[in-house]
Amino acid sequence: MNNCTMNTYEMKREIVNFSKKICKNSDKPTSKFTSDMIYGILKSKDIILSSIADALQEKVKKANTIDRLSNNLALDLPESVDCSYKN
Repeated sequence: MNNCTMNTYEMKREIVNFSKKICKNSDKPTSKFTSDMIYGILKSKDIILSSIADALQEKVKKANTIDRLSNNLALDLPESVDCSYKN
């Protein structure tokens, strides 16, 4: 049981570190959105927003999480994120 918790923590830490690298010149909401999406997709093994929201296990209503994610998806990522990801 401890090992499973440790593996989850390590995976989330690696995702957050990767997200910080590609969002190094971006604002905090963009960085949080990026890390939430990467973690949610990897954990749920799905790209559907309701599955990602379930995987994030936030303390707010699932509909609010889905709204937050979809609002961020409607926006373009900053050019710096694209450049950092490509490099």
